[in-house]
Order: sequence, then C-alpha cells, then structure tokens
Amino acid sequence: MRLFMMTITFLFAVIACFMVNVAAPNGQTAFAIVSRFPVPISPSPIVLFFWLVVYGAIAYWLLTHAQKRTSIPTLYAILFNLAMLSHALTFFSWQQQFFSISVLFALVATLLLFYMYTTFYKHSAYETISRIPISLAISFFSCLLLWEAAFTITYIEWDGFGLSEQLWGMLLLTIALTIGIAIRYLYDDSYFLIAYAWLYVCIVIAHHFNNLFISSVALFLLFAVIIAMKYGQKSSRL
Repeated sequence: MRLFMMTITFLFAVIACFMVNVAAPNGQTAFAIVSRFPVPISPSPIVLFFWLVVYGAIAYWLLTHAQKRTSIPTLYAILFNLAMLSHALTFFSWQQQFFSISVLFALVATLLLFYMYTTFYKHSAYETISRIPISLAISFFSCLLLWEAAFTITYIEWDGFGLSEQLWGMLLLTIALTIGIAIRYLYDDSYFLIAYAWLYVCIVIAHHFNNLFISSVALFLLFAVIIAMKYGQKSSRL
C-alpha cells in the first residue's frame, strides 16, 4: 500500500510537470512565463530534459522495490509522498502565476526529500539503490528553487539592497553550489552535483556569452563542479 501511494503521488508530480512545461492548458508554459522578464540566470529550455533523468531514476527505484517486494519504512513513504505533492503544487502555483507560493512549495519539497536522503545515509540497506535517485531529485529540485527565486526577485522588482540583478544572480549560483559541494563531501555523493553541472551548462548556452559576466561565472562554477565531482574523499561507509 505504501509503494502504491508513492507511485500515485509520483505520477501526479510527473503529470504536473508535463502540463506546466509542455502542454500548459492556457498556452503559457513555464519558460513562456519566464521569457517575459529579464532573469539574468535563466537557463536554456533544454535544462528541462533533466527531468527525464530525475523521473526515470525515481521510476526505476520504485520499480525495483516493487519487483523485490521490499518493505518501505513508513517515514520514508510519508516524506516522499509529501515531497511529490509539494513538487506538483510548485508547478500548478507557478502556472497560476503565484510565484512566491511556488517558491515556498519548491523549498518544502526540497527540504522533505533532503530529510529523507539523510535518513537513507544512516541505513546501509538504502545506500546504493535509494540514494542516487533521491540525490538527483534533491539537486534538481534545488536548481528549480534557485531559478524560481531568481525570477521572483526580478518579478517583484526588489531592489536587492542596492545590488544589481546580475550580482544577485552570481550570489545565488555561488551559494547554491557551496551548499551542493558541502553535501557532496559530507555524504560522499558525487551524483548530487550532476544537476548543478547541467544547470550551469544550460545557462552558458542560453546567454551565448552575450552576458559575459553571467556566462563567465557559470563556466567558473561548472569547472568547480567538475573538480568537486572528480576529487573527493571517499567515505569508509561505501
């Protein structure tokens, strides 16, 4: 029953993502809404292809549990279901242009999955099969949160304590990567940084160096991601 409910909430989130990013009922996809505003760190639309990786990994994880008939702890099931529901509401609230609420739901979904991820790390039975799909999901959820936060700052015309939009974009990208690298080393999880690398690549593609400042920052952070993924102290747990 737990696995069934997890599958239902997962499919609900996938459908929400598809409706908002591909087949929006009112014709206003997520990128169509964003393109109306000059968001400095907006990536290329191809960034959305990473959802296929995330959802594919989670689907494989759920299918593996179903085939092996393994029992999923109640806490994991609750956290996962709430995260998927929050994730779906992120898309729906964005579609209705409730941007601040969408950012809140994105934050809730990311924190719920992260708590689930930390509990996986404490149980050896869940290290390999479970950590990678959830790791990919958290990292890309956090990228979505970063992007939505940057857009919302632009949308509400916040003065940003006198800082320019480009500088705020650089700060958001740097803060996000700092957190990502910290998690990568704390949990010995190089997969966590894959979504960040993809995001930075898509930002460079989107700007084509027309915005030299943002493109240069994205390239520098991409280099930092690659170094952090390649060189890390392996945990004795793995």
